[in-house]
Amino acid sequence: MADGRWGGFERWLKSLNTVQWLGLIVLTGFLLMLVTGGMIEAAVGTMQAIKEFRHQAG
Repeated sequence: MADGRWGGFERWLKSLNTVQWLGLIVLTGFLLMLVTGGMIEAAVGTMQAIKEFRHQAG
């Protein structure tokens, strides 16, 4: 606990070699792409639902 909450994580990052860093970057990019796509899909679905409800209401 002397080096703070993120000390173990920082040590782990420092222990990675170049290939592992590239893999981590690719994996992080892929996961970020999936999350962003899911958020966009949810927003589009919400807007379509609002449009449909407005159409039915009036």
